[in-house]
Amino acid sequence: MYEKWSNTLQSADIGPISDDTCCKLMAITYVFGGANEAFTHNTKLVSDIKYAQKRMNLFGGEIPNADLLPKYQAYTKELQPNGWFGDEVKCDWAVELMSRYNIKL
Repeated sequence: MYEKWSNTLQSADIGPISDDTCCKLMAITYVFGGANEAFTHNTKLVSDIKYAQKRMNLFGGEIPNADLLPKYQAYTKELQPNGWFGDEVKCDWAVELMSRYNIKL
């Protein structure tokens, strides 16, 4: 149902989530998604990730959205200050955002 609602909003050229949330969501997915099976089993989260990926133009071989890329990079840097996996930081905004999907970081 959520995905249908999201698609309807997109058809009307209305974003189901804000650009800021898209950047945060993609940063969380980049840093924490590979080690969290819950990311693939939550239909609401998967729907929002697909929209964020589309909005930010984050597909293989594509040029990312230049307006949103600096914000995405800043959020990623907050979550991964040293740039290496294993040094993740669970920022308050990330924990709060993932609580919307009932996922604990």
